[in-house]
Amino acid sequence: MPEHPDRIIATQPADDEKSFEASLRPQTIDEYVGQARMKESLRICMDAAKQRGDALDHCIFYGPPGVGKTTIAHIIAREMGVAIQSTSGIVLNHAGDLAAILTNLQRGDVLFIDEIHRLPAPSRRRSIPPWRITSSTSSSARDRLPGRSSSICLGSRWSGRQRAPARSRPP
Repeated sequence: MPEHPDRIIATQPADDEKSFEASLRPQTIDEYVGQARMKESLRICMDAAKQRGDALDHCIFYGPPGVGKTTIAHIIAREMGVAIQSTSGIVLNHAGDLAAILTNLQRGDVLFIDEIHRLPAPSRRRSIPPWRITSSTSSSARDRLPGRSSSICLGSRWSGRQRAPARSRPP
């Protein structure tokens, strides 16, 4: 059987393909097409957080696959000038998974949890309380916790599939 050196046989994208794909995504909120109300609200929230010198408040983005939830989370991190950690609800199935991620966040970083609706029920019960604690308005409590002063962005296909604590604004 003859060899074909130009034949693509790898299942993972090469480094040059990753950078090319990344260049196709919008890099700023102004480059993001559509969703004018969401963009304006997000811009106001980001500007306010920058003026306070604080992390952006936690966010939930929902919509069908391909609508741009991941892209928006990356834009938030880029516009805020911080790093982003991305994970999926399906992989957070042990009690310490979320705690481990929160521990590694630096001040202001963005944690994007995609497909939060796929988070197993037992993990959901354990992960929502830390999310509420980290979003506490008490800065002294927030400074004692791992992941302090970070933004947590949740992504889901459905708006009503999250538990009430994730949908409601923390006190």
